[in-house]
Amino acid sequence: MGTTNPEEQDLRTTRPLLKTKAILRSKIHSTISKKARAENLETMTSGTRYWTSNREGQVQLRMGKNPLENEPPVTVPDLIMSAATKYSHYLAIGSKYKKSWQVLTYIEYYEACRRAAKAFLKVGLERFHGVGIMGINSSEWVIASIGAIMAGGISVGILSSNSPKACQVIAETSEMDIFVVDNDRQLQKVNQIQGYLKHLKAIIQYREDIQEVQPNLYSGFLMELLREVQPTTFCGIPWVWDHMLDSLKTKHLDSTAFRRRIDRWAMRMGLSTNKRRMMGEIHQPLCFGLAKRLTFEPARKFLGLNHCEQFLNVGMGLPTSTLDFFLSMNIPIMEVYGLPECTGVHTVSNLQAYRIRSCGKELPKTHTKVEKENQNGVGNLCLWGRHIFMGYLRDKQNTENKVDTHGWLHTNDLGFLDFDKFLYIMGKAKDLITLSSGEKVNPYPIEERVRTRIPIVHYAMLVGQDFPYLCALLTLKCQINPETGETRGNLTSEAVACCRKLRSQSTWLSDVLYDRDPIVTQFINQGIEDVNSEAPTVGAKIIKWVILDNDFSVDGGELGPMSKMNRSAVVKIYQEEIQKLYENPTS
Repeated sequence: MGTTNPEEQDLRTTRPLLKTKAILRSKIHSTISKKARAENLETMTSGTRYWTSNREGQVQLRMGKNPLENEPPVTVPDLIMSAATKYSHYLAIGSKYKKSWQVLTYIEYYEACRRAAKAFLKVGLERFHGVGIMGINSSEWVIASIGAIMAGGISVGILSSNSPKACQVIAETSEMDIFVVDNDRQLQKVNQIQGYLKHLKAIIQYREDIQEVQPNLYSGFLMELLREVQPTTFCGIPWVWDHMLDSLKTKHLDSTAFRRRIDRWAMRMGLSTNKRRMMGEIHQPLCFGLAKRLTFEPARKFLGLNHCEQFLNVGMGLPTSTLDFFLSMNIPIMEVYGLPECTGVHTVSNLQAYRIRSCGKELPKTHTKVEKENQNGVGNLCLWGRHIFMGYLRDKQNTENKVDTHGWLHTNDLGFLDFDKFLYIMGKAKDLITLSSGEKVNPYPIEERVRTRIPIVHYAMLVGQDFPYLCALLTLKCQINPETGETRGNLTSEAVACCRKLRSQSTWLSDVLYDRDPIVTQFINQGIEDVNSEAPTVGAKIIKWVILDNDFSVDGGELGPMSKMNRSAVVKIYQEEIQKLYENPTS
């Protein structure tokens, strides 16, 4: 059993999960309280046997129709021990702190987790009580999480960006005995609330104060680190891919005219070849090898990905223009779909099963269905499998709303499956905009078209709930500080290059705000008109738009830690700008 908080900072931020992680305990500790037994009996007799909100509860395993597919349950400690036995001296995990590497073999990894478990028990961890872990990605984070489970506790992952109040709610819900933090900034949050935490027994800080590291920043000088590591699989969130794209385009613009012609030729061949490969064509043009040597391999080496065989994107889906650019560089980015409630991953693409904009196909022994489809086949996604969580800790009502009596997880995401069972995500049901006319509009496909038709736009968010028409909040592509993750005021190389093609001299966001650059304003107007020409109804057209004075970011509160747009937060932050869009009604 373990708990974590979801990716987006909404109400679920303070709702810990009882997760299976494809692993379920075959037996529950014999000392189950009378209350727990009564709650579990109620769950079993009511027919909802696939979930429980009780930390000591039992759940029915999800079994398939084919007996050969039904594996016996196994615990997390058993998995770790099995890996340590089978791959004892192989490298298991590594992370870099400052200039030194911490690497562990599988047997060392197991022993580190075991020592952490003993340490947690020593300072007073009780069975089924929480161990909160708050910090950036590191070996210590994972070791603490597994150690908590091995000690009989519940691993509670907490976002580094969470407020002290959110941390307090999570700690109280999980009856947290121990807080594990990575630096003084997180420690201060715990210090503010520890007086309210009756179960808290110990606070463990595993790293010294790191002033330059900011919350939610997974790595500081990313490409230098990649060049050193030479990964074979790389998983990035959208802003990381945006940073890489801008770096490549900057390098391209700084090269000679002859070099740029070669790269453009190679990229045209790369895009067409890879799109044909998606449809099953395996033969490459005779000149593909030359393009690989001249352009593709140098680009991968520049990014530190020259040994990489698999490229993954998690979080918000990338725009088609970004996917096409990397595909033209022979870097096919595979989209992943999943939720914390399904252990993070449900579908994934691979080189043998890949489509642009698709999240791939479901994992083995899992199932996907689409309910309440509209005329385009888009409906509510439901997931089934042994990877589905057990329930929200001490939250029976929301658990019951999330998992039905047959064990299906209702994601509240909209999507569809194509003929070949590739999954496409089309937004969230809760994000549908209802106009004053009663018409419901899905903003996701419209926003995607805006980002594709207007390449200087980074984020587009439609508003219009209970209003007569749609408006768009636009942000332009601005450079990112690689040390802090904060956005800067200067436009990216891609955006500047686009402006130059338009014969605009704008290089800063301030150059185009408030219609200061009529060329850019007209370009955006034309792009919006093009998007509107594809609108299925009048209500789905964008009537007004505004460029915001800052790009969306995690630190600004507009994005979650996986770069997913936090729409409710955006509406609150830019309430004044939205109000102005509707002050003078259009005819």
